[in-house]
Amino acid sequence: MKSIVALLVLLVSPQFAAAGSATAKPAAAANDPYSHPIPTFYVSAFVTNPQIVTVSLISGFTMHGTSSDNAGGVFFELEPGLGGAKMSVGRASIGAHGMHQYWKGAILRTWGDPWGMHANQTFVGAEAATGDIGLSFRIGAYGEVSGGPDNWLVSGGIGFFFN
Repeated sequence: MKSIVALLVLLVSPQFAAAGSATAKPAAAANDPYSHPIPTFYVSAFVTNPQIVTVSLISGFTMHGTSSDNAGGVFFELEPGLGGAKMSVGRASIGAHGMHQYWKGAILRTWGDPWGMHANQTFVGAEAATGDIGLSFRIGAYGEVSGGPDNWLVSGGIGFFFN
């Protein structure tokens, strides 16, 4: 009788049937806080070139960690400004009290009267940033892909990072 009940459990249980064996996940893996994604959302404001003043919306769809103050993973960013806008994807590490580092690839489009550049140009490049207690410093290098005489852009900025 016990063997019939065990066979029925194996056939009915989706966890065991899908795996094809009677082995379950270890309890430690099921309780690991780093194995469960936490959706996060951040906002930053920067004074930067060539965009002048920006507000950035950052969403980490694949962030992981024990809270939004201890997370890391892939993020997407939209950063409109007075002299242009950026769309980015990158990898970030966020610690307690706003400590952060990130690396990102971005597409930058200028308009209006951007600092140190001509308007209506498109650049592709990379940036890195670090900061603590909400203050953020960043630097990036971009190559011009269309629209004007500027071949290269070195971008830098200082701002605040909110979560």
